[in-house]
Amino acid sequence: MKIDHEKCVRCGECVDACPFGVPVIEDDQVVIGANCRFCGTCEMTCPTEAITFEKDN
Repeated sequence: MKIDHEKCVRCGECVDACPFGVPVIEDDQVVIGANCRFCGTCEMTCPTEAITFEKDN
């Protein structure tokens, strides 16, 4: 998952929505840890579309 920090308003919707508790707000930025399961819940929940799924090559 990738976060566009220019679009992110740090509302916490992704933090609250994640069933695995992965996204956290640290130093006034949302951080998605390495334990992300790529379920897409945070991406679907984000009101500003700041979170996108990007598959590594």
